[in-house]
Amino acid sequence: MQEKDQPKIEDVPCPDHEPTGVEKEQEEDGSDAFCVLQEVLEAATVFPTFGKNQQKMLLRNLKNLPAQRKKELTDEWKALLDDEMKLNIKKLTFAAKLANPNA
Repeated sequence: MQEKDQPKIEDVPCPDHEPTGVEKEQEEDGSDAFCVLQEVLEAATVFPTFGKNQQKMLLRNLKNLPAQRKKELTDEWKALLDDEMKLNIKKLTFAAKLANPNA
């Protein structure tokens, strides 16, 4: 029997509204940043251990962050992902050297 994807109760949908006025520039980065940060938060190892109320509170706090702070956190996350990718490349290169020591 195939399991169906059930929506998470703690999911906070990403904003779909069109920004108006001054919000346009901030919202272009802000809504994407919120979605990225929400995914990061939900993927954190401790997030699933929290109760539903704590999860909702964390997501609400995340949603209420100023756009500039969301951008800073998103940029920091992207830098961490970049570092992780570089480390994985080094690991693979090292493993290749171990696999072929005469090269």
